[in-house]
Amino acid sequence: ELHDLRLSEHIMKNHKTHSGQKFKKARLNKIDTASDCLVESSLSVRLKRTVAMSEGKSLSTDIIRKYIAYAKRYCKPRLTIEAARVLQALYLKMRKEAKVGRTMPITTRQLESLVRLSQARAKVDLREFVNESDANFVVNMMQESMIDGNTNDAGEVDFGRGRGKGLPSQIKAFVALLNKESEQKGNALFQEKELYEVSTRLPHPPMDFFSFLDVLRSESYLLKRGAKIYQLQISSYSQHF
Repeated sequence: ELHDLRLSEHIMKNHKTHSGQKFKKARLNKIDTASDCLVESSLSVRLKRTVAMSEGKSLSTDIIRKYIAYAKRYCKPRLTIEAARVLQALYLKMRKEAKVGRTMPITTRQLESLVRLSQARAKVDLREFVNESDANFVVNMMQESMIDGNTNDAGEVDFGRGRGKGLPSQIKAFVALLNKESEQKGNALFQEKELYEVSTRLPHPPMDFFSFLDVLRSESYLLKRGAKIYQLQISSYSQHF
């Protein structure tokens, strides 16, 4: 958990949190629950409400195109401390709960994505800073997406859906296949495309291959050796490097 905390702090610092404070000073004293990050109503309800309020009015394609071009060129929102806290809280909570199978696994790649989505939300309003509301919007969107994607036919949320017996079993099966491949070709190095090909042979291939790759690296099964080249750490051929 300390490792996850330090990693998330590093990412927040890289995005230059606003107000001149060092993000370390804003370190969370506790990991907030998911409900702490939720806004007053669900994302789908708020989107439907916004559409209803528009009363059928719409902007021309030309105006929208110019608006987007202006926002992309001139608007570069920075995180506020408050927004960073919300995103870090979700990351830490999901990292903790994924270890006991209570939620989907999350990596720093997803945390970076949450930051970019929050910045995009602020950019739509042409704002200089990403506020807490932007972060809450993105957290709500991610939670609804996870629930929708992991709801079984009985209407129950099952985070093991599509992953066989769970991530640990999936990793074990994948590493076993890699080890066999390593023995056959006589070395422990794999190109990224080879890893992907092996992952497709699993009974339940990972839905997000690159996130799966991140998990394997964080658990020290794989070591990055170069551009899109990885070494299988448990292979008997790893000692030659």
